[in-house]
Amino acid sequence: MIKKGFTLFFMKSISRRKGRIAIASVSVTLAIAIITGMIGITAGIQEKLGSELKAYGANIMVSPAEGEYLEYAMTERISQIADVDSVSGQILDRAMMNRESVEIIGLDTGSLKERGWKIEGSWPEKQGEILAGVNLRDALKLKTGSRITLGAGGGNSDYTVKGFIERGGAEDSSFIMS
Repeated sequence: MIKKGFTLFFMKSISRRKGRIAIASVSVTLAIAIITGMIGITAGIQEKLGSELKAYGANIMVSPAEGEYLEYAMTERISQIADVDSVSGQILDRAMMNRESVEIIGLDTGSLKERGWKIEGSWPEKQGEILAGVNLRDALKLKTGSRITLGAGGGNSDYTVKGFIERGGAEDSSFIMS
């Protein structure tokens, strides 16, 4: 008898408050959808962040004192340190092109293929091939296959532009060679 009375009371209560019940139902459904979405987003964010940072590049830069240089063997010693994922050496210099100073970055272009850098064209594979940053491409009106002459150290060298690189950093305004 009590059960029948409660059911009757409950049904009358629901029939008198249809709008409130609909709003409550929609609110609960929306809250569940938001919570489910947040769980889905946060579950993969650490992995995504790690892969983005790895693609971005160096977290620590080791530089010699001014006028000095680091032995290439130093990269092997650094790579053996705990929690170091990868090490790559770079040589930074400037050269002259059409009476303008341009930055040159020398590095192991073969190791860059695995880092997910955005490249248009192809990677340099032979001596005399070079990558150009997208800012240089636009400023100098370069195309894939363009021949350029860079002067450094009292001499000039000719290069063929194999592709263009975009990273959002200094590389965008530099030439990159192996």
